[in-house]
Amino acid sequence: QPNGSGEGNNCSGATTIRVKPPLPPACSLDIRPVTSPTSSYTSGTNDTISASYNSNIQLKWDTTNNPTSVSVVRVTTGVTLSTQATGLDFSQTNLVANQQYRLTATNSSGSCTETVSVNVGSAPAPDLIVSSNPSVNKTGVLSVGDALTFDAKIKNDGTANVTEAFYNRFRIIRADGSVLTTILNSPSIPSLNQADSQVVTSGTWTAV
Repeated sequence: QPNGSGEGNNCSGATTIRVKPPLPPACSLDIRPVTSPTSSYTSGTNDTISASYNSNIQLKWDTTNNPTSVSVVRVTTGVTLSTQATGLDFSQTNLVANQQYRLTATNSSGSCTETVSVNVGSAPAPDLIVSSNPSVNKTGVLSVGDALTFDAKIKNDGTANVTEAFYNRFRIIRADGSVLTTILNSPSIPSLNQADSQVVTSGTWTAV
C-alpha cells in the first residue's frame, strides 16, 4: 500500500568543499637607464645595472597572484615609491650615487622579493696634464746670467671643462732631482675645455 505521507522517500548526504589557497605572489622588477628610447630593461633577482653620473633611470614592475600588500622601495634612502601591484616610475632622475631598489609582494600564501642595484659612474672631472716636455728659448751651451723662459703645453685630458682660472708653475730641477727654484710670475689659464690644449710661457729665470 503506498505511503501517502512520503516519509519512506527521505534521503541525506554530505559534501566536502576544499578551498585551494592562492598561489604565492610572483615579483618582476625591471630597471633601465634612460639614455635613449631603445634602452633595454635589466631584470632578475639581485641584478645590477650601470648608469652614468647625473643620469635618469626608469623602473617597471609587475606582480601576479593577487598580492594583498605591495611596496617598491628605494633601499638606500628608505623611501617607498609605490604600493601599486604594477606600474612605472620615472622619478629617479639625476642620480649621483649608487642606489638599490626592492619590490616586495605578499599574500596569505607567502611573499616574493626582487632587488636591483644601480651602480652610478664617477662624476666628470678635468684632468690637467703637461702634454709635451717644456722647451727653453735658448739652445746650445748655457752660461751663467742667461735669461731663460720655458714653454709647455697644458692639456685637459679629463671628462669635464675647467671653468675657472688656474696657475701653472715652472720649477728648475737639479741633476739630483731636488728643486733649485720655482720661477716667479707663473702664467695662468682662464679656462680649458675638455680635450683642449694651451701653450704657456714661464716668467724669466736667470741661469746660475
